[in-house]
Amino acid sequence: MNAFFKDIRIGDFVASEYGLIPASFDYSWDEESDIAMESESDEEYTGRNTIPLDYGSTHQSKPEFSVTFIKKACGVNEKNAFENHEIRSVLRELTGKQYYRDLYFLDDKLHTDERIHYKVKVVRTEQRKIHGQTVALKFTFQCNSFWAYTDIQSREFTVKGGQTIHFYNSSDEVNDYLYPQIEFSPVTGGNLTLTNLSDQNRRTSISNNTADEIISLDSENEIISSSHPGRIILNDFNLKWPRFVPGMNQLLVSADCKMKITYQLLRKVVL
Repeated sequence: MNAFFKDIRIGDFVASEYGLIPASFDYSWDEESDIAMESESDEEYTGRNTIPLDYGSTHQSKPEFSVTFIKKACGVNEKNAFENHEIRSVLRELTGKQYYRDLYFLDDKLHTDERIHYKVKVVRTEQRKIHGQTVALKFTFQCNSFWAYTDIQSREFTVKGGQTIHFYNSSDEVNDYLYPQIEFSPVTGGNLTLTNLSDQNRRTSISNNTADEIISLDSENEIISSSHPGRIILNDFNLKWPRFVPGMNQLLVSADCKMKITYQLLRKVVL
């Protein structure tokens, strides 16, 4: 498959800033199935009944796709071929860092319903030559997993004590929780609890808060902090990190506060 985009960002590298145009984009798997899924399940069966006792699923390979860049000619007499120093400059930026970086298409909303981020690293590089001159640079990227990611998103609420708010977790990962970052700004001092009625009434509790305080919880990395630098807030926390089940979550908040939920959703890699 080929697709065309105006510009691409890979980590801190932006193609247009290096005078590059993404000329083509293609992926390496079967044209008949454009969803990058190939996995196998380990299952055990009891007697003659095909009842899976263990649904552990493992991926057999990682998705790969390629982007071919050509040089943007700014003037009528400017050469379309790459000079050696230009090739080295691009190679240095894209192959010099051998870890997974964030890749996304800057105009991808023309092609998809939301911006999708891929965690990638370069695994192959090629040059396309005409009459001995390099006219295109092709980079093959490997994803870190079968997951892609949405933009980081935030939702803000002004909540009254005893109010239930609703948060819909639309992640494509339906077998695990979403672990958000949540910021609380209490209106009054005292205790604050967040109870997820959709997760067996799981309750997050923080006590001894003050009205001029901002409390931040990073559930994925299990970090809690306070805007009051001298406060040892971990002593007032019940260690129940907020988490969201797939689908609708009903969240009961015990005290008046402002609340900000920041999250990034997982998406199946579809290219």
